[in-house]
Amino acid sequence: MGERRHIFAVTMVVLSMLVVSTEMVYGKLFYVGKKDGTCLQDVCWANGISDWPKNKTIKAGDILVFNYDLFTRDVTLVDEEGYRTCNPGKNPIVYRTGHDYIQVPEGPSYYICSINRLCQKGTKVAIIPA
Repeated sequence: MGERRHIFAVTMVVLSMLVVSTEMVYGKLFYVGKKDGTCLQDVCWANGISDWPKNKTIKAGDILVFNYDLFTRDVTLVDEEGYRTCNPGKNPIVYRTGHDYIQVPEGPSYYICSINRLCQKGTKVAIIPA
């Protein structure tokens, strides 16, 4: 009987370590633009979300999930000036799948939608890791 309890305790410790280490390796998922657990048909990358990161503790290594209509939007990685001016600049990194998973880097990162002047309407987000 005592051996079973020992095996159970060891198993629980190992499982707990796996759960913790998985989050440490892969980071936490953040659905960009998602507020109160809802988005319009899971399309969260939308106008007016530039304040979305406020009150969120996003760390380097976490994963940003961008869900959007791939026919009307994109996710473009820009520098701080590109974010401020909504100008993607030369040779930007552009994501166009409609469901992009992007790992948060160590320093600040800036994302805009470069289609149809949607950045000017607030489809942009600046991530400053904690």
